[in-house]
Amino acid sequence: IPILKNRKWIHIDDLSVKSNQRKKGIGSMIMEEIEKYAKKNNINQIELNVWLFNTNAIDFYEKKGYEAFSQRMKKTIT
Repeated sequence: IPILKNRKWIHIDDLSVKSNQRKKGIGSMIMEEIEKYAKKNNINQIELNVWLFNTNAIDFYEKKGYEAFSQRMKKTIT
């Protein structure tokens, strides 16, 4: 059983809409365009980063059908 598999995917590292422009559909338009691009290019998965404290963003992405599948962890050494 191969551990690594070839795949085509999109990774969104950071997506931000200025606070005074939120709730105007801009984020939804961006995500829709990314999904259109993915479909056009036979890409079947979009992954993105979101900070755990950013509950507004998490709610936004969940409403778009995204779900958590991994978690990064850190330890600060002083």
